[in-house]
Parts: sequence; C-alpha cells; structure tokens
Amino acid sequence: MGNGANIGWPGGPCPQCDEDMPPHMVRCRYCRASLDEQGPVSSSDQSHLEPGAEIEPGAEISAERQRSPKRTKKRVTKERRTRPEVGVAAKAAVSVKQEVVATERPTSTPAKPSPHPARRMPSLTTLVSGVVVVLLLAPLLVSGPVPGEKDPLSVTWPMIHSGDEPHYLIIVNSLVNDGDLDVANNYANVHHGKLDAGRKFAGWAIDHHVVWYWQDYCINWWQAYEMIGSNWDQDEAGYPVPTFQKDSVHRPVSDKEYSQHSPGLAFLQAPFLFVFRGTSLMESAALALTAFVTIAGFWGLKTLVKPYVNSPWQAAFVAAIAYLGSPLWHYGRTVYAEPFAATLLVCGFAFVLRKEQYFIGGVLLGCVLLLKVPFLLLILPLIVDVVWRRDWLNATLLCIPLGAAVGVTLLWNYQMRNGWLHMPQRFEAGNPFEGFFGLLFSPTHGLLLFAPILFAVPIFLPEWFKQHRRDAILISSSVIGYFLLMSLYRQWWGGTCYSARYLIPILPLLFVPFAVLWKWDMKSHHRIIYFAVVCLAFVSIQFSLIGAFGCEHVLDKHPLIALKAIFSN
Repeated sequence: MGNGANIGWPGGPCPQCDEDMPPHMVRCRYCRASLDEQGPVSSSDQSHLEPGAEIEPGAEISAERQRSPKRTKKRVTKERRTRPEVGVAAKAAVSVKQEVVATERPTSTPAKPSPHPARRMPSLTTLVSGVVVVLLLAPLLVSGPVPGEKDPLSVTWPMIHSGDEPHYLIIVNSLVNDGDLDVANNYANVHHGKLDAGRKFAGWAIDHHVVWYWQDYCINWWQAYEMIGSNWDQDEAGYPVPTFQKDSVHRPVSDKEYSQHSPGLAFLQAPFLFVFRGTSLMESAALALTAFVTIAGFWGLKTLVKPYVNSPWQAAFVAAIAYLGSPLWHYGRTVYAEPFAATLLVCGFAFVLRKEQYFIGGVLLGCVLLLKVPFLLLILPLIVDVVWRRDWLNATLLCIPLGAAVGVTLLWNYQMRNGWLHMPQRFEAGNPFEGFFGLLFSPTHGLLLFAPILFAVPIFLPEWFKQHRRDAILISSSVIGYFLLMSLYRQWWGGTCYSARYLIPILPLLFVPFAVLWKWDMKSHHRIIYFAVVCLAFVSIQFSLIGAFGCEHVLDKHPLIALKAIFSN
C-alpha cells in the first residue's frame, strides 16, 4: 500500500468459496482466502471511510465470532498472536478516532452563575433531628413547684426535684468545690440553707445517703440517725442537726461521710461544671449537661440503626420515637446516672458494631462501669463476641479501658470504705416475679404502661433476627441479662422517681428492632399492625410529653394521673 492508492477488495463473491463478501475485506469470513490483492481501490473511493478503516480485519474477526458462536476465546487469541498487526492497527485506529471526535466536539461555554442563587432547603434528616434537639432542651425551661410560689409549674432556671437527684448534686459540689469526696460538710451546708443540694432542698433536714463499713459489715446512715426531720434537734441558730436514734445500736465509725452512690457520675460531670464552681448556677448547669448528653445519645442511636434503613431520615425517625416516646425524655432533664449510662451504652455499641473502633467503644463502656458496677452485664456480650471470634487485637483494645474502669472502682472502694470489695451500695435480692411484672406492668412504674409503643417490639423481633442476626444476638443478650438482674433487685422500682428508672440505660437498645420496618414489606399485608404501631407511638409521645414537663408532679405517678394532679392545683 502506497503511492496514494490502497489495495482493497471491491466486493462480490469470494473467488474460492463463492460466498458474497462486502467491500474492503482483507480475508474471506468463511474460507479465510486472501482478498486484499483482488483489485485496486483509489484513495478517492475510500474517502467515506473513517481514519484507520484499512484495518478491517478487526471487524472481520468480530463478524466471524458472531457467525460462529462456538468459536472459543483461546482460538481468537491464537490467531491474534499469529497476526500481531491486527491488534496494533486496532489500537491505532481507536486512538485516531478519539482524536477526530475530540476535535469535532463543540466546546461548551460555561453557564453564568445566577445573580440570586436558590437557597438550599434543609433535608428531612436535618429537620427531624432539629425538632428532637429542641424538644429535648425545652423541659429545662419549666420547673415546679418552685419554693415560695403557688403555681404548680414556672418558667425559671432549671431545678431538681426527685429523691436521689440532690444527693448526686452534693457529690458534684463536693468534688468541684472542695476537691474531695467527703460529703459531710456539704450536707451540713444544705442544713444551713446553702445550695449544695439545689434550691428546693436548701435548709431541709435532708437524710444523708452515706454508708460506713465496720470490717465487712455495712452501716447505712438511716440505721443510726432519725429519718424524719421533725425528730431532729436544732442548733443555736435554729438550723436542723442530724439526731441519733435512741433505740439503735448503730453508730458512725468515722467522722467522714462517703456517699452510697458511685462518684463516677461526678467525675464525668466535673470537667464541664468546673467553670460554675462556687456559683448558684451549678444546679442548672448540671441539668443542662444531662440534656446535651441525652442529645448525644440520640445521635448514637441514629448511627447504630443506620444499616437497617434505606435513608438517613428513617434512622432519625426511629431515634426520635425512642427519645420522645419513652421516659428518656423525662430523664433528659434530671441529675441521675441512668441517662448518662444510656448515652454511653448506645454510643459504645455504635462504635464497636458500626465503626469497629473497639478502643473508643471500650472507653465509653468503661465510663458506664464507673457509674454503676451492675452495668457490667450490659457490656459482657460484646466481650464474649470478640473473644469467640478470636479477634485478639480488638479484644485487647476493648478490655483495656474496661479493666482500667474496674481498677478505678476497686481503688475508690479501698480509699473510701477500707476494702477493695466494699461497694457503696450492696445488692439486695427480692422477689424476681414481683420485680419482673412490676418493671413491665406496675401502674406507678411499669415501663410498658408509660411507653406503650414497646408493646410492638415482639412484632419486629423475627425480622430483626433474620436480617441482622449478630446485632440481634448481642443487643438482646445485653438487654435480657440486665433486665433479669433488675427484676431480682429488692427495690426494683428505683425509689422516688418517674417510671422504671433502673431500665433507662437499656431503653435506646429496646427501640433498635423498629428500624427493620423500612426494609420489611409489611404495608400490603399487615396494615392493621401498621396502624396500631402508629397509634401506640402517638400515645407514647403524649405520655412522655407529660413526663418531660411535669417535673415533680409525675414522680411515682402515671402521666394521666399526674396531668390531673397538675390541673387540679
């Protein structure tokens, strides 16, 4: 080929097999006879061809492959090896064609930016999350009854109301203001009208939540002192003074007093509350901190259920139902260890199961152990899982923070109560059947009567185990083990409180199965169940709304009874 002319096949029957061949073929498709020397074709006749069309043998191979489907890849490769010019020419043709297309493609002029760009609307996820955050913070605006005011509820600085809250606040004040855990002087401050236990309890003859150990025998404060304030003596200034019981053989074994509540909550709060030391805002700041921690738990639950859903807004919706349709809303404005435990637990599970960050998850779960030792049952399934899978590196990363938390707890016991195993509050067993049914169905504390949406959990369990077996086994084991332990506890209701306080740490995990709703085709087959779930969620949110804003009026009461009491005042 040269001198301005190309040798090519003009088209027609093959001289050997008589099969009709199109123009410009090099070989016959069937008998493989050479055709490119049958006649000259001028350059002007090939003007309609694309650059590189002279390598028609590439097209010949493709056409032959279409006619002979049984032709194997091995045979084609062998032919290409015997005729290397085909592959080289094909690559050259493709390169030339790309250059031609690139030169012929018209250049587009960039669009001018709009002088008034449209505002980006917030996503549904952002909208749902924003509403939840506002609603979780809103109860901080309401307190009551405020001492000296007749209204049952008042818009004022947040204040605490329930039984154990002032005692947790006393530990925080002792650690932040005094730098120690001896609460004797802080209780004395309360009796003299100071704010160590909050505004409501200033000047009260409040009982001391402290214990002493005589060797291995535990002595509670109420065993040595009068519990009723009217039986107390008064000092020269008229302030109440704790008075011994005359007929009791128990007496304090030390002038120092250490709380029967773990100092773990105070240590978690202290870095954030230190700026308020010595001010009257300590109480309100402690309540606000719990609210923000609860919001963090909302984000942790969204992360935990994210693989179960099709869109982020669905995860936000499930988390919203959990935090607005359960007692979590009420406990988000309290000074208790349980809402902190709920957030740390769900975030710990999220880091381990979703991000596989075992060390960070271990740190969060270690903080749960610092709050209360029985919370170990909530963490045990994760430890068993990582050991069972022989993932020794992650097992080590998980267990190092947990071991450190156990060591710190034992050190606290030794320093405050002269014994490694002298716990601040001993476990007292009760009737397990009474605790089991009381935690679920008690009219004053039963969880199912305060959050009816939880009646729907069994509906989603089979699908949850089917879609996410590992998650279902780990979370269910954690929840069931802890629930049975609390059922065995003698004071299963949690003292003066709203709903089942001891079950608050596992509440976010109870709502995890609801997330499979979005990947489970249930609408067309179970519309009645769908409608029932929506109704239960609506009722639960209404109950929780009363519990969140009812303050002291909802303690030891069902929300409906509490609502009646509020309006009757």
